Order: sequence, then structure tokens, then C-alpha cells
Amino acid sequence: MANWRPRLRQLKELGIFVATFYVPWRHHEVGGELGFDRRTQPNRNVRLFLDTIKDEGMYAVDKAPSFTPKPTSADFSTRSWAVTATSP
Repeated sequence: MANWRPRLRQLKELGIFVATFYVPWRHHEVGGELGFDRRTQPNRNVRLFLDTIKDEGMYAVDKAPSFTPKPTSADFSTRSWAVTATSP
């Protein structure tokens, strides 16, 4: 988490303004509930990561997995999500 901002700034220096990333759903599901903030564990803070991207004036793209060999309740393929695009 401490290296997010410097790495994002390096991308911007290269002219890249879109950060793409994967969210490992199995890591973020705790006891059947998804945790995207610090409540369950500090390194599950997706909200802080997205806020940091926005603060740097960049866009974020969460890349959905292309292949799920054995779906579980934590896999993206079994969930329905709404996405809203806004300018940073």
C-alpha cells in the first residue's frame, strides 16, 4: 500500500493514465462476505487503492478474470456487479 502512489506517479510520467488491476475475489471474501476495506485485513483495502488512483487524476479498470476453472461463492463469475464510470 505504501508504494501505490509512487508507482502510479511513475505510470503518469510515462503518459499512462489508466491503471488496470485484478481483484482476487477469494482473498477478499471473509466468512461469506466481501471485504474491500481495512475491516478484515489491511491489504484488502481496494477502496483506498481506488481513492489513490482518483487522487492522482487517473482512471481505474478492474479486469474480470477470463477463466474460472472451479466457481465458488468468491468468484466473479457467480456475482452480479454494477459499474459506474466517472471522471477522476
